[in-house]
Amino acid sequence: MVAVHGGGRALASSPLTNNNPWSGSRELFRVTDRTRPSPEAPSLRTDRLILRQPRPGDELSLTAIRNLPRVLAALNKTELTVDAMRASLEEVPAKAESAVEYSAVIEIAATGAVIGMVRLESVHPTGTASLTVWIGHDQRERGCGMEACREMVRWGFEELQLETLFADVIGTNGAARSLVRRLGFEQVSTEQRGAQQVTTFHLRRQAWAATMSLGR
Repeated sequence: MVAVHGGGRALASSPLTNNNPWSGSRELFRVTDRTRPSPEAPSLRTDRLILRQPRPGDELSLTAIRNLPRVLAALNKTELTVDAMRASLEEVPAKAESAVEYSAVIEIAATGAVIGMVRLESVHPTGTASLTVWIGHDQRERGCGMEACREMVRWGFEELQLETLFADVIGTNGAARSLVRRLGFEQVSTEQRGAQQVTTFHLRRQAWAATMSLGR
């Protein structure tokens, strides 16, 4: 599910060193059923942001952001406790090692402030995954959501060699719809899931590559 966003464009990116204190011995690549290399949880940098693995203490900022009413509504989730968030963050390396989910904490490079999370989840051996992002309200209009998503999409297509990314937008979340469309996603379906209407968008690697070749 895509929660919130801002405008802007990610510029040049570069990998950062992986210093996750929750991980054991570092494994650079893991071969999946797709017989392609699958990197561990991403550590990336854009023009303004660092997308990194979780560190002890992140759970405090992330719980506060994740429990904002508008984020809860966008994700169609209930509130998390700090302990539950901590447990979830501790699972990030194992999920990446198993090649089923890749998550990154979004941090402002200049200040070190933690402002949200972005992830590729439900990663399937056929080359599909779902994009999810949630971010603090004060960062939405600064383009940080868009910048983080652009880099995660790039990483998914280039490093994981994914073929198609999906994104679900719950209800009438105009900010999320704008975000996925600006990323190049196209609407494919709308359905009722319980009490919520969910619109699904997708982005194929070929279409993304064509857009990148035009410098957008």
